[in-house]
Amino acid sequence: MVIEELQRIQKDGLAGVVSIAGSIDSISAGFSTSTLFQGAQFEDTPFLQNLRKLLQENRARQPYFAVTHSVFEPSAWSNVDMLLRNSGRRFGLEGQPSEILIRYALANNPTGTVLLSMFARAHILENCTRAAEQIDPAIVQRLDKLIAQQALPVNK
Repeated sequence: MVIEELQRIQKDGLAGVVSIAGSIDSISAGFSTSTLFQGAQFEDTPFLQNLRKLLQENRARQPYFAVTHSVFEPSAWSNVDMLLRNSGRRFGLEGQPSEILIRYALANNPTGTVLLSMFARAHILENCTRAAEQIDPAIVQRLDKLIAQQALPVNK
C-alpha cells in the first residue's frame, strides 16, 4: 500500500526521487523491497562506515544517491582528536578534528550530498572553506589506517 502510493506520487510528478532515511538495516530492507527507492540518508563517520556497508550490501542497486550526515558526532570528534594528537602526522593527517572529519565526509561521499552542522558563523566559514578545497580521496584510507593502528573499534 505505501509503495503503491509512493509510486503514484512519483508518477504524478510530485516527487522526483524517493529515498529512505534511517539506519543502514532499514535502508537495506527498503532497497530489497522495491526498486522505487533511489536514495538514502543516514549517519556516517569514520567509525561507523555506514556508506561503505550500504555499498557492500546493495551492490546490485548501485548507483543510488547517498546523503550522509553526523560526521561531527561527539565520540567521532573526540576519537579523531585523540588519534591526531597521538599519531596523526605518521599517517599524513594534520589539522583540527573538524577539518579532518569534513575532509573525510566529502572524500567518502564524493557523488552524494554531505550535510554539515553550521550553528555559528565560524562553522559556516570553516565548512564552506573545506567544501571549496580540492579534497584528497586518500584521506579516507589514511584515517582508516590510523583507526586500525590505534585499535579503535569500528562499529560493524
